[in-house]
Amino acid sequence: MPLAFNYSSSFKWHKDANPFTFKELGELGYKFIFITLFAAHAGMYSVWNAMEELVKDQEQAQWRLEKTKDGHPTESHHVMARVGHFQELEKKYIPGSDARIKGSAGFDDKRMH
Repeated sequence: MPLAFNYSSSFKWHKDANPFTFKELGELGYKFIFITLFAAHAGMYSVWNAMEELVKDQEQAQWRLEKTKDGHPTESHHVMARVGHFQELEKKYIPGSDARIKGSAGFDDKRMH
């Protein structure tokens, strides 16, 4: 049976003088390493900092974020939410969807498909 290891932040790895690396865990026989809540913690940290910047710098914070995200995979919320995929499913299964989609804002988002 493959071994799994929970590399949870609850263990405070950064405070350990010699924490296990992923490579070391692999060498010990662990085939699957998961970090519970990593994305949630990263997201909360980013949102907290972004909101503080917005309060402090107002529209400058928004413009800075736009410049930072320019060309990044997260630039378009349509891409991240897979809007194009779901629109294709709508067109396939829901009559009249093509005309409705073409008339909606954001349809021409080149990065959507």
